[in-house]
Amino acid sequence: MRKQLSKLEELRKMGWSKDDIMQLFQEIADIVVSNVHYVCPKTRKDIFDEFFRNLGFRGTCSGTIILKDMVWLCLEEKNPDLLFKQVLYPTVMKEYNLSYETVRSRVRESLYKAFDEPTELANTLFARQIKKRGHPTTKEFILEAYDYLIRILPEGEVE
Repeated sequence: MRKQLSKLEELRKMGWSKDDIMQLFQEIADIVVSNVHYVCPKTRKDIFDEFFRNLGFRGTCSGTIILKDMVWLCLEEKNPDLLFKQVLYPTVMKEYNLSYETVRSRVRESLYKAFDEPTELANTLFARQIKKRGHPTTKEFILEAYDYLIRILPEGEVE
């Protein structure tokens, strides 16, 4: 502390005003703060969104949003085997005010686009389905995504 006070005294002797010294400290603080790369821990939702990006899904596509909601619902319920036509689809249809066919076609279109050029993760998780048809079915995707996410997401409630 004495060393810092003697440095301040030296600056004052050199003709530096209190405002000049404060400005110097502010500039030093700005440099220090700009060079700090604080990485905040990823939330479950961040990891979830990153999973979809790594599979090649476009975040703004309505089918992707619906598909993400379907997987998230399975995670919330801790049940990947939700009755698709009896529970999962009606829940999403009600939330978005869409028909079964509209939900189904948007989700399929999203899957087709994402698996048009499969990423490394997609090839790892869905190799059999890609080889067979070029993409997984909606049910295959949801079940595999659930199995994968349940292993990599940190413990805790679904936000």
